[in-house]
Amino acid sequence: MRYVFQTFFAIFLFYCAPLLPQHILEHTTDIARFLRPIENIFPSGIEGIDCIYVINLAERPDKWQRVEALLKERGLQGTRIDAVNGSKLSESEKKHLTGPYKSKMKPGAFGCLLSHISVYKDAYERGFEKIWILEDDVEFLEEFQKIPTLLTRLQQFDPDWDIFYTDHDSRRLGGGYSYPTELSKRKDQYLPPTSYFLQREEVVEKITKLRLRYGTYSMIISRKGIATLYDYFTHVYLWSPIDIDLHTIPCIRQYASSKEIVSHWNESPHSDTQIPMSKLNYN
Repeated sequence: MRYVFQTFFAIFLFYCAPLLPQHILEHTTDIARFLRPIENIFPSGIEGIDCIYVINLAERPDKWQRVEALLKERGLQGTRIDAVNGSKLSESEKKHLTGPYKSKMKPGAFGCLLSHISVYKDAYERGFEKIWILEDDVEFLEEFQKIPTLLTRLQQFDPDWDIFYTDHDSRRLGGGYSYPTELSKRKDQYLPPTSYFLQREEVVEKITKLRLRYGTYSMIISRKGIATLYDYFTHVYLWSPIDIDLHTIPCIRQYASSKEIVSHWNESPHSDTQIPMSKLNYN
């Protein structure tokens, strides 16, 4: 018991100490010039959530129309975000975003990450309390009305929660799930052992606490989470895809529905923001 306490205390000191980690800058980067402005915002239609942001490439109006219809069928309204097309970033722009790091991120990963940060910026500046971010390759598997109940339970259990995923893991095309087994860290970034991130626990009925997963298809973010994510990504040079790097944010508090409510659409193998434009299928 004493050993367990010492281990977790060491992790706390190592990971959550108020000292600024080396890879987190004291000044903001100029990432804002790569972000998308968001003008027209619509009410979500779901209790307790200010806005449903839907990330969608201009080249895929068909996917926006599909998601918009799914939402309207349920009395919900999405705010479309014109996703950043990472394939249109120049090599010098990508190098500028990654600073001193030799990142192996693919162009689409840049676009996905910048699109999400665009949402954080908008939601933070509007003072939203809770937002729901959807990528355009999702499907509804359970009644969405379960979400407000789960959020109430989560708020009672942990008032400082940051992110709530509406599914527990990323679904693979054809069935099954994708499970990350390790993290990619910057050369000046220090992380607890991988075993720390792999820990999961059902802390409340139908709510699981987690520290690592793939996929940012459907995530609800609290006011605290919005500020945490926006502050982090404007004070670091980019390094890895968002569904990896966000887990390394010091002391971020993440939870997921133990049962899938909204998850990855199995007929769509990838988010279009994650693959090169030359490989997109517009048919």
